[in-house]
Amino acid sequence: MIPDAARIRRQLAGRLAEIGDEEGAVSELRRVHETFVRLGAEKELERTRGMFREIGARPPTRSGVTGAAGLTAREVEISRLVAERKSNKAIARALGLSPRTVSTHLSNIYKKLDIGTRGELVDHVRDQVLG
Repeated sequence: MIPDAARIRRQLAGRLAEIGDEEGAVSELRRVHETFVRLGAEKELERTRGMFREIGARPPTRSGVTGAAGLTAREVEISRLVAERKSNKAIARALGLSPRTVSTHLSNIYKKLDIGTRGELVDHVRDQVLG
């Protein structure tokens, strides 16, 4: 029911934008964005971020929290593969990404978790039971 309620709020935001209430639309979209971030609903999150752009507003960051709860679904997926001792190239092949994109995700993961090495990430994944 929560995803359905968020979708309805997103529709409301669209109607508010149509009638010129940009402030109200952005407020609703922020709530929707937060909900989809918490749920890890990437497709819905992308649609919501697109609506921000359509009305000329900048979407919020994907996560305002730090630690494991602040990782996106893709970052969790990459973290799990790192814990399985996969190389960036192997992760890229498995997920249909470029090795550079994997590297960028890893940099973001390191910042969010306040760690500095691949080994620390493996330890963190094992400790947090992300794997």
